[in-house]
Amino acid sequence: MPALRKDLYVEQGSDFTWILVDKDSSGSVIDNTGHTARMSVRRAVNAPLELGLTTEGATSKITLGGANGNITVTMTALDTAALSAKSVQPSSGLISTGPKTVRENVQAVYRYDLERIDASGIVTRVRQGRLVLRAEISE
Repeated sequence: MPALRKDLYVEQGSDFTWILVDKDSSGSVIDNTGHTARMSVRRAVNAPLELGLTTEGATSKITLGGANGNITVTMTALDTAALSAKSVQPSSGLISTGPKTVRENVQAVYRYDLERIDASGIVTRVRQGRLVLRAEISE
């Protein structure tokens, strides 16, 4: 089954949690007991890794729920603040505020994929899509 597309909207400098239920093509929940998972965030396909998350290690950011099929992805405020909003694009254009024009809803767009690896080493891409980073104003 091809990976489902899901765009994520993340506020730079804020904590972010995403909980999803992994299901097979018939809609049955996948028991992910004994599995691992990883998520990569990049500016574009084949671009350098900007953020890597995994279920492994002391600083794991992905938790698997076992029989209930839950996958929980967590990014701390430090993780989201570390993503660059340098190549920003306005999502709703320019706003005139009298003699000044300002950009509203400045954001950067990344690409991500989330993969689950079963106990025998078979990798399945679970989700993929855009990660839209809404730029932080306060620092």
